[in-house]
Amino acid sequence: MSQKLVDSQIFQNFITMTVLIAAITVGVETDKRGDPSMNKAIDFGCLLAFTFECFVKIFACGEVCHAVHTQMLDSLSTCTS
Repeated sequence: MSQKLVDSQIFQNFITMTVLIAAITVGVETDKRGDPSMNKAIDFGCLLAFTFECFVKIFACGEVCHAVHTQMLDSLSTCTS
């Protein structure tokens, strides 16, 4: 399930948009324009999005790794039988 989410175009677009928003926020902060509290809120939102991405990808990797290990153990038990 989570691997499908990671591979989905919507998820990829969401992460790309988050990267772009984070880049724009860094540019605005560097130029010292804009409301600092708004910039912190945007930074926090980007942090949450990136954290969510990490957890989903780690969970998806765990599912894939578990499936591969299970398949390897099944193959091994078949070979030794």
